[in-house]
Amino acid sequence: MFVVMLAYLVRRELERAWRPLDMTVEEGLDALKTLCTMTVTVDDGHSLHQIPAPRPNSQQLLDALDIKMPNALPSINIMADTKRKLPSRRKND
Repeated sequence: MFVVMLAYLVRRELERAWRPLDMTVEEGLDALKTLCTMTVTVDDGHSLHQIPAPRPNSQQLLDALDIKMPNALPSINIMADTKRKLPSRRKND
């Protein structure tokens, strides 16, 4: 129940913040999918994730929520797999 109510509150806050931009929550989240990082490795082997400047429409969405993006994030070398693995052998239809 807690997670459902939290999701409802987040959605409601996004709707409130993005209403003046004439954008739905779905459209806003879709626009924010373009945010990315670039891994930068320095001579001593340390690396960080540099965050490029967001596109203008993404920046408007972040500004409406009063979110300030950092310029970089430290790299902690944790690998996360977010896509389902394909079977090693596919069936031919």
